[in-house]
Amino acid sequence: MTTTTTITRSLLTLTLLGTSIAACGVNELPAYRSQITSMTVTALVSDTAELSVADPAVVTAPEEQTPGDAANAAMESYILTSLHERVRTQLDPRAVERDFGDRFAPDVSRGTGWRLTAAGAADLRVVAEVDGFGLDVDELGRATVYFRMTARAWLNATDKLVYESWSSHEVPLVLDPYGPGYGYYDDAAAMAAERAYNLMALDDLTDYELRNIVLDAADAAAGVLARQMVEASWE
Repeated sequence: MTTTTTITRSLLTLTLLGTSIAACGVNELPAYRSQITSMTVTALVSDTAELSVADPAVVTAPEEQTPGDAANAAMESYILTSLHERVRTQLDPRAVERDFGDRFAPDVSRGTGWRLTAAGAADLRVVAEVDGFGLDVDELGRATVYFRMTARAWLNATDKLVYESWSSHEVPLVLDPYGPGYGYYDDAAAMAAERAYNLMALDDLTDYELRNIVLDAADAAAGVLARQMVEASWE
């Protein structure tokens, strides 16, 4: 059984292992910095968690399948069917939305010095949106959590769009060693074995671990998006 300490350590490690890509389309924040003292922030997350699973790196021809191949195929079907259901029932978009917003808004406020307010008289209106999030499983069964995000800001006085950025963030879902990478294999059996191992490691995640890894990743993703906006405001 995984202990709370182990889970916490895994989540901290997960943040360090994340990779992010960001781009800015509109940035007039520096020009208006002196006019901004307060802001409202709305966080939005897409209504459904996504799941994409790549085909195996190697597929054995039907006439060449062994009983072991058939057993692996049955196991994979069981795990992926279960994963689809777990993504549907365990990854609550509203919980992701709360965690995402709870990180994004105060990070932007601290970094810029702009006061957070719920009042309509705020100088700036900010919307941080997760356009899509979910799990991606590659050819070798390696799973990642990903987020596609946008942040936009308007001046309330004129409704002028003064900031727009796009970001993506992903982290590994399973932190146990995967063994040698794809490039080290020179036979189909080894690649099939790695996919089987990785899928079993994925299936070993409890619902609690799955939810908390995704929520921790949402927190990290919000930090990425907030940091990008803060840095842009000072350019």
